[in-house]
Amino acid sequence: MVVSLASANAAVVALPASLSVRPGATTASFGLNALAVSADTPVAVSGSFQGTTASGTVTVLSGLDTVVVTKAEYVPGKNQLKVEATSTNSAATLQVFNATPGSVRINGLPPVVGTMSNAGGGKFVGQFVAGGPFNSVAVQSSQGGLKTAPVAQK
Repeated sequence: MVVSLASANAAVVALPASLSVRPGATTASFGLNALAVSADTPVAVSGSFQGTTASGTVTVLSGLDTVVVTKAEYVPGKNQLKVEATSTNSAATLQVFNATPGSVRINGLPPVVGTMSNAGGGKFVGQFVAGGPFNSVAVQSSQGGLKTAPVAQK
């Protein structure tokens, strides 16, 4: 039997026009092509056979943002860490982690140093008082981007 497939937004989710399903089968798999989107985008999809239609929604997720650490400095005498970074998603929230090898881990993860302030235009800054050592930091975005960078000792 042949099931006809349709997408409510073929520019975002492209489906094959039809799908062959073996007799007696209750499920079938098919591939789809999804266009990159800047925001999560729900698209209604449907399959029809002999006048009966079943539908559902496929949500195409926006891609991960790109994080770049532009500055990472630590002043050991003041326990002061300064981090500056950018993200391709200006609405993201960025957190700083101590990624120094051998640093204390909490449930296997590096400890969170703090959350950076959004300076606008995709730029983020953070100044934290934290005991070191800091040889490396990781900056993680709420949108999934992650960047590790060396820390300059001042």
